[in-house]
Amino acid sequence: SGSKRGFFRALQLEETDKLLERLLSERAKWRLSGIRDYRYTLSQSFGQISWSGVIEVADDEVASYETTDLQPPVVGVPEVPTIEELFSRIARAIAADAATINVTWDPTYGFPTTCFIDLYLELTDEERRWSIDSFVPPD
Repeated sequence: SGSKRGFFRALQLEETDKLLERLLSERAKWRLSGIRDYRYTLSQSFGQISWSGVIEVADDEVASYETTDLQPPVVGVPEVPTIEELFSRIARAIAADAATINVTWDPTYGFPTTCFIDLYLELTDEERRWSIDSFVPPD
């Protein structure tokens, strides 16, 4: 017979692969929940700019938001994301091979409750962080 016998070896997953695997698993949990309408409180910062507010999402789109804090107060409101967009931020950071990505996940719905992303250790003020301080699913 002309068949070849092959060998395989178990591969140790890199940290980024483990994070990607977890991201996919938690995002699947979120999507399987079927929640498309919700309200949540988000605190986020990007470099020296920080924003906190309450975000209303309807049919997976930001329907409205209320700013509770913006620092410095002279800047415009930064991107106000849906939870699905928070997953995408993490995916982009993984794809960009960010120096640091630390995430905690909601045990029930799978969304990222806290996240810290530092794309480049050499640069300052490009770090991004956020925390979801409350989440209210539909009634």
